[in-house]
Amino acid sequence: MRGKNVVRLAPQRVTGKFASVKNQLSVQWESRLERDAIYKLETDTDVTGFESQSVVVRYRLNGVLCEYHPDLKVRRVRTKSFIEVKPFNEAQLPENQDRFAEIARVLEIEESNFIVWTEKEIRQQPRLNNIKYLLRFRRMRYEHSQIRSLRELIERSGPMPISEALATLDRTLPMPALLAMVCHGRIAIDHTTAIGPDTFINLVQTGVPQ
Repeated sequence: MRGKNVVRLAPQRVTGKFASVKNQLSVQWESRLERDAIYKLETDTDVTGFESQSVVVRYRLNGVLCEYHPDLKVRRVRTKSFIEVKPFNEAQLPENQDRFAEIARVLEIEESNFIVWTEKEIRQQPRLNNIKYLLRFRRMRYEHSQIRSLRELIERSGPMPISEALATLDRTLPMPALLAMVCHGRIAIDHTTAIGPDTFINLVQTGVPQ
């Protein structure tokens, strides 16, 4: 595998950049589905960093040497992954299934995982709406003493609703700062319901994707 420059894009395509706090740089996206995948990685407590189109993978298919540029390279706490972002119907095409199987085999030799994400994995609700909401607070600052107090509270009392945590800390921790902690992966959140006062927060479980 070797590095590559981001592909020049046709002007009619919907593209953009996401200013990642986790990476301390902007990450290119080439479709709205890929953008939403980046949102998911930004708030996943198990992800330590990610890049877009940073390598090229060479593989053979039916005797022909091919090149593949993964959409995203992802570094997790214990593993490294390459992600292909594809609409579900395209991902199910037999020619893509054969291609993905060979790419996965090559990357396994490199001790890396290959994952195909479709809208089914990326746009689960209410998780995606929660993620978009949390990203509003990604530049919000908070004090080390605040995160320490919140963690000590959860260690003593266990998972609890946001409203209970804020009330117990006697308003020394404002809601925006708490949501920034969640966005930065310092505190875990229950994504099975829309974010609100009754949403449960917990300590981050290392090695568990969000």
